[in-house]
Amino acid sequence: MKRALFLVLAFLLAVPAGGCLKTNTVDESGYVLAIGFDPGETFAYRVSFAVQKISTGSSEPSTDGFMLFSAEAENLFQAIETVSANAPYQLSFVRTAMLIFDQKLLEDAGRLSSIMNTAMERLRIRYNANVFVALDGAKKVLEGLNSQESPQSIDKLQEHFLAYARDTGMLPEVTFLMLYQGIRQPTSDAVIPLMGTNEDIRRLGTADSVGETDYAYLGGRTATQTQLQTGVAGLGLMEADRLVGILSGQNTQLLLMATGDFQTGDMQLPLPDGSGMATAAVRMQRAPKTELALGEPPAALVKIYLEADLLHPEILGNTSTDELGAHFAHLLEQRLQAVFLTCRALGSDVFGFGKLAVKKFSSVSEWEAYDWKARFQGLEARFEVSVVIQDYASRKLFQ
Repeated sequence: MKRALFLVLAFLLAVPAGGCLKTNTVDESGYVLAIGFDPGETFAYRVSFAVQKISTGSSEPSTDGFMLFSAEAENLFQAIETVSANAPYQLSFVRTAMLIFDQKLLEDAGRLSSIMNTAMERLRIRYNANVFVALDGAKKVLEGLNSQESPQSIDKLQEHFLAYARDTGMLPEVTFLMLYQGIRQPTSDAVIPLMGTNEDIRRLGTADSVGETDYAYLGGRTATQTQLQTGVAGLGLMEADRLVGILSGQNTQLLLMATGDFQTGDMQLPLPDGSGMATAAVRMQRAPKTELALGEPPAALVKIYLEADLLHPEILGNTSTDELGAHFAHLLEQRLQAVFLTCRALGSDVFGFGKLAVKKFSSVSEWEAYDWKARFQGLEARFEVSVVIQDYASRKLFQ
């Protein structure tokens, strides 16, 4: 009797447990870790999904590599419905880490707003998912991230790109929420980090919007060969919700210095006597200070404070560190001015001067009557840079 009762209880306990396992097993969900948006041929968009299906074939679940699904549709939800009808498992978006937009798609006004206004919360997409603009198409850059030799998790790639941004200053960190706020607020404009593929090396040295350069750091445009066919560097300039220009990694460093988002990074600058190039590890000494006066025309002054270590101090020769610091500061001021004039010509207030301008008005009606967008075209900006070079001339490695 006791044995029979025990079997009945075991059966009753097993039924609900079995039901839970059936509806929640991890191997029945495909986790979408990145979504790419390209212009479609038949419908408005071609949406690509980088799906990382957890494998439970061994004692240690594997999450390396991913598969690409794509579908054309008029919006994101239609694309999901189309792909889901042909996928072997349900798609889950709770781990989505990246949203990637094709360059040409963003050059059409209104397209980004249409995508960003999608009810992402229904999919449980995180608002801290990182966003990128793809120079060669979103699907292509996702394919370039999917290394066959060494499959990588997009989560790990995301961490790497964020570390690269912090360590070099050649890439801004922009989340879905930051971009959404940036395209909706009337006081400044947003930037988006760049991704690109290196399949067409003939495009090496593609100039950014500031002008021709011998070697511009742009995603996928550098002379490198690695396991990945996709790289990151530089940023896209937005005017409202439209992509209007591009900055290289070097010019991205300058912009981030002015906005206070730069932390550290290496820079190459010519020596005062023209005898060669100096490589310096540059970091912010303290936060920049920006002053804005709403005269006719409006005028801004941006003060930037930097410290730098020469990576090869022996090249100094007879030049003192003070002389070199003043020389570097002058070069950076010139380059910052060129970046600002380019952004102003494109109508992109990515320096954030509008955020200071709006604070000078006591009512919305006064601010709207001032018409900052029109006044921005006449804004005059100056940059004062201070560079303190650390003196290693007399430093001894061994005491």
